[in-house]
Amino acid sequence: MEITGIKVVSFKGQDGKPVQGVKLYVIDHDVPVMAGVACDSLFLSRFLLDKIGMTPDDFKVGDKLTVAYNKYGKIQAVSVN
Repeated sequence: MEITGIKVVSFKGQDGKPVQGVKLYVIDHDVPVMAGVACDSLFLSRFLLDKIGMTPDDFKVGDKLTVAYNKYGKIQAVSVN
C-alpha cells in the first residue's frame, strides 16, 4: 500500500466520547482490478497509534505501508517500509 493522502481527524463516536486519530488514503497495487489501481482509506485511532508507538507525523505521502489485521479484520499493526 502507498499513502496518497493523510487527514488528522477528531470527532464524537456513537457513544458521545471523543475519537481522535489519522485517516490514511492509500492505493494498493497488489489488489487485482479490471483497470487502474485499488484505493482505500484506513483509520488509525489515537489508541492504536499509541500502542504501536507512532504519531500522525510518522506518515508521509508516498510512504509504503505494511498493515497487519487481527482475526476480526481490524488493523492491529502498521509499519512504514
